[in-house]
Amino acid sequence: MQQIRRGLAVMKGLEIETIKIEDLIFDNHWRYLDVAFLDGIWKQWKLSKIFPQSDSKDVQTSEILKILTLYRCLDPGSYFSAVDWFNKTALDRILHINGHHINKSRIFRELDIIEDKKEDIERFLYKTLKKRDKDGMHIVFYDLTDSYFEGRKCELASAGRTKSNGFRKKRREGSTEDDLIRAYRDKNQIEQAFKEVKSFIKIQPFNVWTPKHVRSHYTICILSYLLDITIANRLKEVDIGVRSPQKVYEVLKNGIIGKITMKSTGDEFPKLMSLQSR
Repeated sequence: MQQIRRGLAVMKGLEIETIKIEDLIFDNHWRYLDVAFLDGIWKQWKLSKIFPQSDSKDVQTSEILKILTLYRCLDPGSYFSAVDWFNKTALDRILHINGHHINKSRIFRELDIIEDKKEDIERFLYKTLKKRDKDGMHIVFYDLTDSYFEGRKCELASAGRTKSNGFRKKRREGSTEDDLIRAYRDKNQIEQAFKEVKSFIKIQPFNVWTPKHVRSHYTICILSYLLDITIANRLKEVDIGVRSPQKVYEVLKNGIIGKITMKSTGDEFPKLMSLQSR
């Protein structure tokens, strides 16, 4: 409220000058609302505090991780395309970093550091989730041998059989019919949950090859899922006519910042506007 009052006070003291539309030049534009919205969700989880700040770095590891996670949420693609995507957004302004420092070499170097901090990320998320919902923390042991890799020469994968191809199912001795029915229903619920998670996390495309980079990729996918599911849960609490994070991103994608230049003075200023298709 204080910020609003100060803003109104400043506005009252300004002299209003009328500018003709033909005196304005629209130079360029960058995506703003969707990345700014996700940046806010990231800050609510306080994920950047996992990584210590380094005075010797132009761009912090936490900022690279945030950029790649937002990229995964909005336009999942290869890390080779991440720099081009970044340059089309206003993230350099939002994060207060020099966009020239974001390049492919830096991204792949930081993937190694992200993997080194994976256990710290896991511990932080566990403690945070437990604090928010202590009763909601459960451990489920489940056979994941239906998950598989496609590709060649992957050091993390080896040829083998899935549980649905080649293994016999054993009946549990001493179980009643009701126990077996209940266990089967629980199995179906767990499998459905895994299907939703695997489709929601958007693992592909990989386009990384080293073991550390593959593991980092999974970490980034999990964090993007965290942001997505946070939005999905909040949408369930309100009725605004939007039910999925993807629809939210689609709407916010049109909120851009345009660079406006005045012909008469050469002054430049950004303006938030809506990108309308003709």
